[in-house]
Amino acid sequence: MQEVISKNRNQVVKIKDICTKYFEKNDEVMKTMQEKVRVVDSTFDEFMNNVVKPQQLGEARLFTVETRLKEEEDLRIVEISHIKDVIKKLIFAIEQANLTSRDTMSASNLDSSN
Repeated sequence: MQEVISKNRNQVVKIKDICTKYFEKNDEVMKTMQEKVRVVDSTFDEFMNNVVKPQQLGEARLFTVETRLKEEEDLRIVEISHIKDVIKKLIFAIEQANLTSRDTMSASNLDSSN
């Protein structure tokens, strides 16, 4: 019986050693993987700060400039339309004044000829 107990203890010790070695190796692998993940996270954060965020800022600035240009363009179109209307009214007023002065001159020429 002692032999069986001794044999079982030896087997348990061997199993314990095997498990201990396995878990130690597993811990080492996990630590290595954690370090690799930290490096990847760090690299990704650097990428975000150096590439993506400036692109987003650049796109935001570009959008702002495009919006301002569009607003200025729309304002210029309204101003040009207003100027066209004023010029048309001025031309019409000048033509009316010319017609009125011609009529007045024609009437005065007829009166003086009579």
